[in-house]
Amino acid sequence: MTRNSERPKTSLGGVVKQAHAVHKVRRQFINLRGSRRIPLPTPAPPLLPSELITPPGATRYERTRDSMLRGLQHKIFVWLAVVWLVVLAADFLFYACTLLGLHTIEPAETAQWWNNASVKLLSALFTYVCVIALPWRLANALHLCDRRFAEGVDFYGRPTEDIWFHIPRGGRVVLVLLLWGNTSIQILHQVFHILWNTYEAGAAMPAFALLLLTMVLSASCGFLAAVYQWLLESRLHAAHPERFKPGPIECAREIRRRHQAGASLPSAIKGGLKACGSNGSKDELQGEDSGKAVSTLASAVKSSRVQPADAG
Repeated sequence: MTRNSERPKTSLGGVVKQAHAVHKVRRQFINLRGSRRIPLPTPAPPLLPSELITPPGATRYERTRDSMLRGLQHKIFVWLAVVWLVVLAADFLFYACTLLGLHTIEPAETAQWWNNASVKLLSALFTYVCVIALPWRLANALHLCDRRFAEGVDFYGRPTEDIWFHIPRGGRVVLVLLLWGNTSIQILHQVFHILWNTYEAGAAMPAFALLLLTMVLSASCGFLAAVYQWLLESRLHAAHPERFKPGPIECAREIRRRHQAGASLPSAIKGGLKACGSNGSKDELQGEDSGKAVSTLASAVKSSRVQPADAG
């Protein structure tokens, strides 16, 4: 019997299945490299795959929370965020034109109606951001009260390299309070818009004062939360650059540095984003090393001369 005749027969179906499995696992390993994102109106920051696994014995609340967070990771919310930004920019521009009289809408009552409609749409857009973020904000508020809470572990007390879970407890308390201030005041602001839903009602006192006050307070809480979170995460990145990726501002600085050094703008953007993206974190599977290991496995599958025969 020749050497070739001793090899199991290769099945095309088996090769395809193994290649698909390797590609799927490799994508999951790459996702384990924790990242910081550009702040968009999405329900929650992208979580690591290990954080989306519900362990046996989880309570009903934990199962419900995990199911909601998994659902809110769907890419449709990224597309909705893009639509949200476009609609926000267009509506704000239209509102500014109606407010400053840069339009040809006649009569005045019609212009006031459109001004009021644009204000209501702006309020609804910001309320949408607060509502879809409720599961994530509630989960973090309850996590602060959990006996398993500690820096560097997820909701179940499992070690994680997600930068959010490495923010110190005091900083996270402030962030959660600011985010809940943003949510509750914005919902109250939306209720006021429903109560005083005409241009005349909204322009009269006390409606005008309450609408203005709640708008400023809600926006301030959201803005302060974003700035403070960026500050805390930047400190973590500076202390452990090998573990945590830089944020959008650090990436912008890197792009600017490359551009000032003589690189063309497209090259500076490409190089800066690549430099920021290559600075991944180490999760349980050691991020970068595991990615290389899986790449080697994929190559081995492609070049292997011995493949298991497909059943049947």
